[in-house]
Amino acid sequence: MSTTSLDRIDIKILNELQQNASLTNVELASRVNLSPSPCLARVRTLEKLGVIDRRIALLDPAVLGIGVTAFIQIKLEKQVQTSLENFTRSIDRLAQVMERAGPANSDSSLSGFSA
Repeated sequence: MSTTSLDRIDIKILNELQQNASLTNVELASRVNLSPSPCLARVRTLEKLGVIDRRIALLDPAVLGIGVTAFIQIKLEKQVQTSLENFTRSIDRLAQVMERAGPANSDSSLSGFSA
């Protein structure tokens, strides 16, 4: 994996977007002391390089009535790659799964569910 060299302004942009990914380009540019055009060019470069993978919304569990979070360990019966891939695809489709952790080549997975 190659690393990307980030300067002070890139880091400011990333910090601002991590706090609020819905900032308009004009708002972001103002916060990092750039004019809008160079700011947008930097954001697009960071996206193209894969530094910015995606922008997401954080939901408020209380507003949604989600009161329980559980972590469960799942152990697969078959230890073959296709079983692991099928399981991973299936679990990733569930909106209730907030996170999933475990070695990529393991027959078990730790998943966090909210309900």
